[in-house]
Amino acid sequence: MDKEYTELDHRYILQVDQEELFHACRSHVPSILSFLQDKSLIKGYSLDNCSNLGSKDKGFVLGRLTFRTDIHIDIDGYILKFCVEELDEEGENTNDRK
Repeated sequence: MDKEYTELDHRYILQVDQEELFHACRSHVPSILSFLQDKSLIKGYSLDNCSNLGSKDKGFVLGRLTFRTDIHIDIDGYILKFCVEELDEEGENTNDRK
């Protein structure tokens, strides 16, 4: 078998201290990476780990999402566009925003 493998040399650790934003990122980051690959902006990616930390007393404390890509990408803009804006819209729609 002759398969082409892409080295995924760039590792990202996304840490989020707000539970709703963490869940939005966990939902959207795979789609963002898939979109970038479909548009040939990256050759490959891998989702490594997704975990959240918390306790019964404190509740949600921190969420961490790790992934790799073949080249360095600036994913911050995509996260702002898809994750943060979605939460802003939800807050506006429910009047929960402060």
